[in-house]
Amino acid sequence: MFAKRFFSTSTCHSTKAWMTKHVSDPYVRRSVKENYRARSAFKLIEMNDAYKFLQPGHVVIDMGAAPGAWSQVLVKQVNARINTRKKTIQQNELLHPSEITSLHRPNPDLKCGTVIALDRSPIFEIPGVHIIDDWNLTEETTRDCNKRLQDLLNRLQID
Repeated sequence: MFAKRFFSTSTCHSTKAWMTKHVSDPYVRRSVKENYRARSAFKLIEMNDAYKFLQPGHVVIDMGAAPGAWSQVLVKQVNARINTRKKTIQQNELLHPSEITSLHRPNPDLKCGTVIALDRSPIFEIPGVHIIDDWNLTEETTRDCNKRLQDLLNRLQID
C-alpha cells in the first residue's frame, strides 16, 4: 500500500511545468514506491554508500528534520531500535502513511543506534526516531528544547 500524494491544481504555467517535471522525477517516483517522505532520502543513501559515515550503533541528531526523510534513512543505517508500544486509535489516525507501511526491523545481530530529530515544524511520528518538534525560536522555547534534548540524552545514557 503506497501513500497517495495530492498536489494543488493551479492554473499558473510555471507551476504546471514544475509539477510535470516533479512527478516524472525518478527520485520522486522512488520515494513514493519506497515510502520515503521526500526524494532527499536518496541523497543521504548515496552519500553514505560513497563515504560510509553512518554505521550501526551510531547516535545521530537530525537538525532541521522535517519532513523526516533523512530520519527514515537514519533509522535503517544506524539500526535504531523500534519502540513497539501500542497506539490508540486517535494516534493511529494522525500517523503519516510511511509509519503504517514501514517494514524496517532492526537487525538483532548488530549494535542498535539512536536517531533524534529536531525541527521547528511538526513531524509525523517515525518508528525508531525520538522527535523534538513544534517549537519557535524564542529564548524560552530554545531553553525548553535544549532541556528536552538533554533529558532525552540522559535517559538514553548518551553523553
